Amino acid sequence: MKNQKENTVKKMRGLYRIGALVGAILLPIGAVLAIGTPEASALSGYQYCVYNTAGGAMCLNAWGGGPWVYVETTSDSRIQNNRFQIRYENNGNVELQFVGGGTWNGKCIGDAYNNSGDARTSLDPCGDISNGNGSGWGTQFQLQPICGTGDYAFFNWRWRGYLGPTSPTAANGSNFYLNKPQNPPICFAQQ
Repeated sequence: MKNQKENTVKKMRGLYRIGALVGAILLPIGAVLAIGTPEASALSGYQYCVYNTAGGAMCLNAWGGGPWVYVETTSDSRIQNNRFQIRYENNGNVELQFVGGGTWNGKCIGDAYNNSGDARTSLDPCGDISNGNGSGWGTQFQLQPICGTGDYAFFNWRWRGYLGPTSPTAANGSNFYLNKPQNPPICFAQQ
C-alpha cells in the first residue's frame, strides 16, 4: 500500500510539473492573443505627399496593402498603407520602399506589376543597397534638387521622368506614374 501511495504521489508531482510548464508556455501566448501586438512597422517610414494649389493632399499609398500604389487624399501619417522610406544606395540612386506591413512590405515603387512597358506604379522587388542590382523595373530614382528643404522630387532613371500623380488635382484612388514631366516640379513633402 505504501509503494502504491508513493507511486501515485510521484505521478501527481510529474503531472503538476508538466501542467506548470504548459501554463508557463500558454500564459504569454494567451496574453498576446488577448491584447494583440503592435505591428513592427507601426512607427517606421514616412508619408510622402504632393499638395495641389488648393492644399489638397495626394499621398503615396499601397492601396489595400499593395501591390498598386495609388493616390490617398487623406494626409494622415497614421494610415499604415501611406508608410514608405527612402533607401539610399551606394550607386547614388534611391528607392522608395513600402514599410506599412503586410504581404507587400519591403517592396519598392516601380513599374506596374514589374511590367517594363507600364509606367503606372506598383510595388516591385527592391535592389540591393550596394548597387541596385536585382531591382524591379523602374525602382531606381534620383533625388532632384528642385524642391524646397524637406521636399523631394523623384526622377525615375528608367522612364526619364518624375514620380507624380495622374493630374495636379488627382482624386482618391488615382494612379501615380513614373514618367511625369518636370514642369511644374512635382515635390513630395516627407511627413
